[in-house]
Amino acid sequence: MYYRSKSFYVFLFTLVNETEKFDRKQTFFFLKKSYRDVEELSQDNHQSLIQMDQDVTIIKDNDLLGNDEVIFQKYTQVVTFRELVELQHGKQDHHIHLSFETLYDMRQNIEFLPFIYQEKKTLASHHLLVLDVNTMSIIAKTCINSNLNIRKFLRYSEAGYAMYSLTRTSDLFDQKLGFFDRIGGQGGDACSQVVKYQVSHQYYLDDSEEQLNPASCTIELSEYCVHYNNFANTKIQLIGRKQLLLSDVAQYTR
Repeated sequence: MYYRSKSFYVFLFTLVNETEKFDRKQTFFFLKKSYRDVEELSQDNHQSLIQMDQDVTIIKDNDLLGNDEVIFQKYTQVVTFRELVELQHGKQDHHIHLSFETLYDMRQNIEFLPFIYQEKKTLASHHLLVLDVNTMSIIAKTCINSNLNIRKFLRYSEAGYAMYSLTRTSDLFDQKLGFFDRIGGQGGDACSQVVKYQVSHQYYLDDSEEQLNPASCTIELSEYCVHYNNFANTKIQLIGRKQLLLSDVAQYTR
């Protein structure tokens, strides 16, 4: 997949070693290209999108220890594609899965890329992350886990990952900037944007001994507001959460 901001294209790839069907080694990595680079590639079919000595940004496992700045830095690492191929031959001690928007609106240039990050070994790793497209670094995160009572009933895929979906639920709102904000954002590069996103996940609740549970198939919708700033801290705020109980017919089809 690829993503477009005001100045860059960001391409997402997965490097996979196909050893076992549900326990394969894979690494997610980003590649950033300027508009000019993409135009040159479109004019010459002999040029490769990825060069062996080109820098790429890989997503790593994170122990979530330290302050926010340290934790943000642990999520990513910049290596050359050649180094990534060599790392891929080693043993993998972690299993990471990323979930992105299923549908993008290319008419609006958003300066950040949100996605859901999870590690198979721990539920505490499930976070909504915000990647700054200009710096290719994580700048904000928030935990998307539900309450403790139903967290253990979260629906998983056959590969062992929680099944999330991420949807943008609002237009892009470019904020007006004052004089001091523009100074902090290095002049013309200062940018402030507000967008809403919705994270949905499904739960399978157990039936009681006496009767069927009418809420056995429950969908939880959580809405977040992302306020992006390239001159101050980017914030993610939970603004609403609701649960939907599916009908008997819908539960049967699922």
